[in-house]
Amino acid sequence: MIKIRTKLLIYFATILLLIVISFLIREQSNHEVRELYQKNEEYFFLLNEITKQTNQTFQSLQFFVHEPFAENLRLYNEDRENLRVLEGKLDARESGGINEENFLNIISDFLGETDQTIEGVNKRNIKQYSASLEEAEETSEYIDEKALNLIDERLTNYQQVAFLLDKKITYTKNMWTMIIFSIIILSILFALWFANGINRTIERLTKAAQEISAGRYSGKDVVVSTKDEFWFLIKTFNEMKKNILESVNDIEEKARLAQLLKDMELKSLQNQINPPHFLFNTLNIIAKNVLY
Repeated sequence: MIKIRTKLLIYFATILLLIVISFLIREQSNHEVRELYQKNEEYFFLLNEITKQTNQTFQSLQFFVHEPFAENLRLYNEDRENLRVLEGKLDARESGGINEENFLNIISDFLGETDQTIEGVNKRNIKQYSASLEEAEETSEYIDEKALNLIDERLTNYQQVAFLLDKKITYTKNMWTMIIFSIIILSILFALWFANGINRTIERLTKAAQEISAGRYSGKDVVVSTKDEFWFLIKTFNEMKKNILESVNDIEEKARLAQLLKDMELKSLQNQINPPHFLFNTLNIIAKNVLY
């Protein structure tokens, strides 16, 4: 037997589950958008930092070439190490591609050219460090250009992905609206079905009770299709009506038998009071003899 409370709990649990699933789907779409935006923002910021640090490293290199002091060398090494860290961050990203690999190779070439420049300065080889410095300058400019190309490429891809995500978000919103609308419709239909079921059962019980109060005990049993508290109540009611009918029949049978017994006793008493038939015949004969 499924209780009415259990039915209501199942219904509300189903509604809550649908709402939670819809919310999670919508939240997942929003999370994907935020994650995509955050990744691109971090990527653009990293490329910008690499560009700035490359220029900073080249400036430190120029200072050391013109003034080869220990302090300038220390500043160059710090800038070079910072550029290495940024290079490692870019290399650690999972979204790498051929263009990013080429970009990383260019950064490695730039660092190699700066090292050759430092080596030429330390050896006082003007030809070597001049050529290396010129190559490092060209490479730093190429890094700037390549970084802009990567940003443009990522923006193009971002626009395409953003368009698809926008369509997905629109679809999710429409699905969310349809789910809410469906929940409202289902709630109304369930409420009507549930209320009508209870009303029909109560009306049947009321009609059966009115028939019993009018003395009609032979009516049909009340029938209900669901097995819940009403099913148990109606089953008890039908059994009670059956017991009442049996009791009434027993009372009527006993009354009939009592009436028959009274009739028989009355007839027997009348037979005892009235004279026998042969006595009437004898009196008639005597009366005739006297007259004649």
